[in-house]
Amino acid sequence: MRRRNGRETGTLLPAVLLGSLVVGAGLVLGAVAFALLSDDGGGPEAEVARVTPTAAASPAATATLRPTPSPAPPTPTPVPTPQATPQATEEPPLPTQEAPPAPTPQPPLPTEEPPPPTPEPTPAPTPTPSAPEIKTPLGTLMIKDVQSADRYPPDCDLEKPYSCWVQAWEGYEILIVWLEREDGGAPGEVSAEVGRPCSDKEVYVVAGDGSRIDCAVGGMDSLELFVTFPVPTSAHDFKFYWPGNPAIALED
Repeated sequence: MRRRNGRETGTLLPAVLLGSLVVGAGLVLGAVAFALLSDDGGGPEAEVARVTPTAAASPAATATLRPTPSPAPPTPTPVPTPQATPQATEEPPLPTQEAPPAPTPQPPLPTEEPPPPTPEPTPAPTPTPSAPEIKTPLGTLMIKDVQSADRYPPDCDLEKPYSCWVQAWEGYEILIVWLEREDGGAPGEVSAEVGRPCSDKEVYVVAGDGSRIDCAVGGMDSLELFVTFPVPTSAHDFKFYWPGNPAIALED
């Protein structure tokens, strides 16, 4: 009986050890799976805590099994805090509107007709001054013209005999005053009235230097009334005198 018991004891001991190893391994694997599926993600310390009671029951399992480190939980990415967009408290001023540039004048197109020229005002005619008048017993005479020459008539030919009535002396010239009737009548009717005062030295001129020159010849020639005065060539600014009339300035 003892021998039999010894055989049974030698057979049961390995079986018990094998069973303990299997149970220990199952516990370790269960602990690892539980650690992986756990929400709190526990660390290596938690796994050791779970395995330690079982391993104490089986020395062989303690010597063989090692705790498997669980992976660290992922670090959560920080979500950026939304920044409040500052809003403008005041509206920007409206842009100042600049005045549009003045349009540049364009030249007229070739097809356009140019505007008619502006008519220039016609100057008013200058009134002709009235001829000086001379009162005589036979009517009014008017000074028609004043002329200076070295002979009389001024258009006579000195080379022809009796062509010229008179020739001026050296240093002198002949001042001729041409007359006409105001009423346009025949000059021969008043020629005697022109010649008489001239012969009587009642008709004369006074030069600008105060010298007096009496009339030399007067009357009618070629239907022209006239009186003449021999004056120095240096004399100017004559004033004409006729009896009974004011002095008349002559323009020679």
